[in-house]
Amino acid sequence: MRLAVLLPFVLAAPALGQSPEIVRFRLADADTTWLTQTRCTDALADGTRACRRVLLSQSDDDADSVRFTVERGNTILNAWLDEEAPYQSHGFDLVRTDLNGDGRAEHVIAHHVSEGNGLGVRWWTLYIVDDRAMAATPLRLGSEEHGDDAFVRTAQGMRLLVGSWEDGTDPRRGPGLYFTGRLYRYDAGRLVPDEAQPVRRRRYLNSFADERGRQYLQEEARGQRGVPGQTPWRWLQHPSTQRLAADPAMPPARRRLSAQAGRYLGPQVRDGVVGPAFLPDGETVPHQMATHIFQNGRLLPAMYVPAGGWPREGVPARLLAFAPYDGPPRDTGGEPVYRIELDR
Repeated sequence: MRLAVLLPFVLAAPALGQSPEIVRFRLADADTTWLTQTRCTDALADGTRACRRVLLSQSDDDADSVRFTVERGNTILNAWLDEEAPYQSHGFDLVRTDLNGDGRAEHVIAHHVSEGNGLGVRWWTLYIVDDRAMAATPLRLGSEEHGDDAFVRTAQGMRLLVGSWEDGTDPRRGPGLYFTGRLYRYDAGRLVPDEAQPVRRRRYLNSFADERGRQYLQEEARGQRGVPGQTPWRWLQHPSTQRLAADPAMPPARRRLSAQAGRYLGPQVRDGVVGPAFLPDGETVPHQMATHIFQNGRLLPAMYVPAGGWPREGVPARLLAFAPYDGPPRDTGGEPVYRIELDR
């Protein structure tokens, strides 16, 4: 299923600019051949299209893989291996928009990887291909509940909304589940958190569930299952949305135990497990841990890798250790909570 659409912006503040141009490929329920064949979007106005192909292994010892390409006419402008499992896909979008305000449009491939049971969370992988460095491995990030209105024009320029479902608490209601959105700006192959924008989060109550459910039913009625009918930016304009100056994923400073300087090396594989790797100053063996990566006090997106990959020597960072709770130790265990904060 191929669809093309030109959508109006949802404004965070008054600003002028063109709307992003979007073309799609969506898996039809009856299509059983697409997994082993090349599937492409229609072409954008500049002649660019995106394609995805499963590359079948010639050996029982090797796994099948997936290759994404950005093409114009008969020329492949960029190609890379998709990090997701070959047979996980609901389709993908190709978006053309100026993310950094330099007058040249970037191309974003938004791949709808999977959809969960129960809450029905939709997982996406986004790739940003920069026309100024078309041959470089594109920037990659993960997002939950991506939608067309995730490209947000603010008074300071275009921003990308990245969503995630996170646990949180409220003084009145207690613990709960929140849809959380953070805005990032694109800068020369990197995503930089926008410190001027608050972290927005909305508690998942029955009214929110009804809103999401209606959007999914509308998709089914249009015969466009998997088209991003969800509107994460609009969800976060609800009056109940909290706007937080401090990122709730970073423990408060009063709980900090230590800060160790070093270098962040990016995700590495150890014993078959992929995790963030941090090399403390003066040491030779990196520490691998399950933790979150921050910059400018804001959480970086899941699976985030800048264009061209993380430098082999890493980037300057600090490993922060926090007490797991406020107050004196209790009988619930006392393992520190870790965060990695990249230097600006």
